[in-house]
Amino acid sequence: MKKSLRILSAFNVKKALLAFIAVALMYNTKAQLQSALPIEAYGVWDRTPVSLDDDTYLHLFKGLQLGYNWDEIEPVNDEYNWSKLDQELQFASDNGLYTYLSVNTGHDCPDWVYNTVPKMLTDNRGYGGTEYPYFYHEDYIMHYYDLISDLAAHIASLDPALREKIAFLQVKTACSGDEKPSYGTYLEESPYKLYVQDTEWQEYRIAAFQHHKDAFENAGLNIPFLFQDIDSGKSWQNAAWTWVSENIGTGFGVKGSAYVRGHHLTGEEYFKNQWYDNLVNPTTLPLFSRAEMDQSHTRPLYEIKKPLGFYWGVLSGLNTGLSVFDVTKSAIDAISGHPGITPSLEFFNRFAPEIYPATTKGAYSIFHEGLNATDVDKFPESTFGKASKENKQRYIDICKVYAHRGAQMDDPHGVTKGQVLQRRVQTGYNDAGWEIHDGNYERWIEQIDPDGTSIGLFRVRGEINKKSSIYDRFARSFETATGKNTMYFKFHEDVFSATAGQPDIITLELTWLDKNKNSKWELKYDAGEGNIKTAYSAKGKGDNKWKTIKVVLSDAVMNNNCPNGADFMLVNTDDIDDTFHGFEASISRKISN
Repeated sequence: MKKSLRILSAFNVKKALLAFIAVALMYNTKAQLQSALPIEAYGVWDRTPVSLDDDTYLHLFKGLQLGYNWDEIEPVNDEYNWSKLDQELQFASDNGLYTYLSVNTGHDCPDWVYNTVPKMLTDNRGYGGTEYPYFYHEDYIMHYYDLISDLAAHIASLDPALREKIAFLQVKTACSGDEKPSYGTYLEESPYKLYVQDTEWQEYRIAAFQHHKDAFENAGLNIPFLFQDIDSGKSWQNAAWTWVSENIGTGFGVKGSAYVRGHHLTGEEYFKNQWYDNLVNPTTLPLFSRAEMDQSHTRPLYEIKKPLGFYWGVLSGLNTGLSVFDVTKSAIDAISGHPGITPSLEFFNRFAPEIYPATTKGAYSIFHEGLNATDVDKFPESTFGKASKENKQRYIDICKVYAHRGAQMDDPHGVTKGQVLQRRVQTGYNDAGWEIHDGNYERWIEQIDPDGTSIGLFRVRGEINKKSSIYDRFARSFETATGKNTMYFKFHEDVFSATAGQPDIITLELTWLDKNKNSKWELKYDAGEGNIKTAYSAKGKGDNKWKTIKVVLSDAVMNNNCPNGADFMLVNTDDIDDTFHGFEASISRKISN
């Protein structure tokens, strides 16, 4: 039966938002909400997946993307071949891995679709080619919907053990996962031209969302969906967000957090503010997010020092609450030439699942200051110029003030671009940016008043090059001249709450730069009210090397008994300014009777 396009009427946005708020209030509870995906699935995934042929790095992965093109699934009309999917699902199950599924449609449709469906024509010479189906044609919609229905029916027919390993399905309504009707610029002779911000295009996508929902529900499946371009903060995506939040409910995913592909990329703070509270320790609407490492690691910015790029990219991804880091084949191949990448991926695997403070086994605070040019309080327009993304001089002038700390703009042109172009063409590091994260990268450890008790440093040991350490990019230090001689830290209030349990063993690892001979500092911690103990006393050798110290605390209380309500402190015990990279903590709790 042919299926016609279901064009949705205009939304009553106010009514929709009120309905969503009502749903959110039902979830508002202090109880730990179910994560949007199985916690074991949070971490690094194999996007290609190369591990099907080479298991060298299989231990790094939590799951595999199983992606297919429509033309290979249905080379002949109404004859579907899911044998490759079955084989790869079996491989994943045999190796204890999760999977997610996707089918590329749009320009990846079979040639026979064009027997009745008109083509749209573009000048694109890159990914996607120059010919695209006219998505609104009823025959295209009929064939596309039949494909999704057959996928759902096939999944339902599988052994339950295989189905259970399907973590989610990425909903693709257009070209690849970008949800665009085409790439490039339409040729004048193209009979049709569709654009992502058109109301009709959003209605087409929403109708496709509805069909996915119906097909999977009719097949008795409860597999989470991942959506692209659903953002209530962007007017042209608002209708899609409203439909998904009302009709899917909870537990769905968003494609985003491209910030795992770099650091100081435009818009990171917007993305964090928009999604983080739904991704980490959610109290209303638990969601998950997924982003891939595309070819950004082959671009100029990463090529300066590839392990450094991965390290700070991973921190940026975690900072926005990223759940699944989908690593492309070329990035996996890069590991063999850059073994320093592996610890960053392992770091992501440790902390991506730690979305609940009451059960976390670890925490970190990695020191960083970003010079966010959108902050007109910190950087007044009267001093630094108009706060505009295109104002290159504002970034330059901000960095001049911090130049004595190592800040500079290597590529003022690159900073004016959106994050997609930025990570593709930017040639050097920029310490000021637009809507960049301005504080430490932290999970479950907070530095109290970081800028009031320490100073941020950039390019700590000079120019960043292939010989640099990953720690050289950012740090914090004491500043004796301004009285900044103690840094204070505390765990999130729920980490050692009455219900979570009191600390049993806490292992603190601190990385610092041994720059100054005979410099002295101490690490102190809360061992009970009126009992602040010294865990470590340092005396510098002055060899200018990064070093990591580890202390095991068996009597810590961590009940905010240190000054300023801290749980532990770094204390300068002389007048020399020491430099630190940050803390990582491993946590075990006492089991109550």
